[in-house]
Amino acid sequence: MQIIPAIDIIGGKCVRLTKGDYNSKKVYDSNPLRVAKKFEKLGAKMLHIIDLDGAKEGCPINKNLIIDIAQQTQIPIQVGGGIRTIEQSEEYLNSGVDRIIIGTKAIDNPAYLQKLINKFGSDRIVVGLDIKNNQIATNGWLKTSDINYLEFAKSLKNIGVTEVIATDVGKDGTLTAPNFELYESLKQFGFNLIAAGGISDSLSIQKLDQMGLFGAVIGKAIYENKF
Repeated sequence: MQIIPAIDIIGGKCVRLTKGDYNSKKVYDSNPLRVAKKFEKLGAKMLHIIDLDGAKEGCPINKNLIIDIAQQTQIPIQVGGGIRTIEQSEEYLNSGVDRIIIGTKAIDNPAYLQKLINKFGSDRIVVGLDIKNNQIATNGWLKTSDINYLEFAKSLKNIGVTEVIATDVGKDGTLTAPNFELYESLKQFGFNLIAAGGISDSLSIQKLDQMGLFGAVIGKAIYENKF
């Protein structure tokens, strides 16, 4: 199982939120590139980068900074936040970003998601399942749809999605424990499944590994030196 450090960006700075609340923002470093290089030096095999401004506004805001990180590090990078068009997707994927994460747009326009998979391949398109009370959250977690996450996961399987990042929004940034039941329920679809939200100790990581998950995104626990 891959351990994937997270870099969330607001205003060009490396931050963490709690439960997706933008008012809970805590800045950990003013230079996300420096953080990325540090994670690379520590042995990370992939980085998870989210443009939180982009997720909120509906278009990439910190794109140039993220592309700079992609081009100045040697490990794969997956990027999400505000990616809503083929052109935006193409710019990232042609500029050193390994994979893009599609969230809100995958819900609003499944045909767009299908086009991305057809154009770039399923190995470069990751879908973000952001879940609040069993429903799919959108727009930087500021809105909650009426779509059940299992129903949506089934539809993704039919489209040809192979990799999913599932986040329990209520767990994210809480330094408690991940929602193991959530990941167990998603295993039935056979995705390369990445867990995110509330992962804060080595025992949780071991359990996720034993469950057969593909990866675990870890953010605040790293910044708060919980490992």
